[in-house]
Amino acid sequence: MKALLFFDVNTYSRRYTSYIVLVILWGAGIFAGMRFNLSVGEEVYLNSPYSIGFMEAMLSLSVILFATIIAVQLLFREWDSRFDIILFATPIRKTSFISARFLSFFILTFICYACVIFGFVSGQNLRSGVEMQDHVLLRFYLYPLIVFGVVNTLFTCAVLFGIAVFSRKKLLVISGGLLLYILYLVLLMYSDSPFMTSSIPNPYGCKRSLPFSTLLAYLLIFMRQEVLLRSVKMPILYR
Repeated sequence: MKALLFFDVNTYSRRYTSYIVLVILWGAGIFAGMRFNLSVGEEVYLNSPYSIGFMEAMLSLSVILFATIIAVQLLFREWDSRFDIILFATPIRKTSFISARFLSFFILTFICYACVIFGFVSGQNLRSGVEMQDHVLLRFYLYPLIVFGVVNTLFTCAVLFGIAVFSRKKLLVISGGLLLYILYLVLLMYSDSPFMTSSIPNPYGCKRSLPFSTLLAYLLIFMRQEVLLRSVKMPILYR
């Protein structure tokens, strides 16, 4: 399993185009950190824990795009080369192959998202003004990266990987990625997101669920500036 995992990751690490893509994603993150002015309330700094968590949740939607592109390239490699005919005639076990391929799919997708977030952190640190506070802890960025990045990447990769394994058709995987994004937009209309109101669960976390929404509504300004807010429930199990 480790050999298969390292083989998939090394295949991308040996391509110079992979590093070009990562630089572009890092640059996009810098642009987001320096230019985005998404307000989450009056007198709330743009680099407060409250604002950072909200922005990283919104940026986590890019995971759908990253996962779809990587899935089309990575998950169909053996079928494209017709190697799937003899693949399982080798000593490779089917469960080991599937586990290694899913793990490499997850890691590559998360690396893309993490690169955007690192750019976002760089962009915010290059920014100045009255809307920025002076002292920001690294954990304000790391906690949303884990809660939104890891969980959303796992959810998206699991859906697209399942479609790829059972259908073996690239078009359905692309359609699945597009459907995930459309489904998210539809859920915004019926979920308790920062833009809409209701109570349907949202797998990408850009919502405010009861009693979480009630808590956010009564947060004082200084709490939004300094407190790293955690859900009272287990985030992975709840979402």
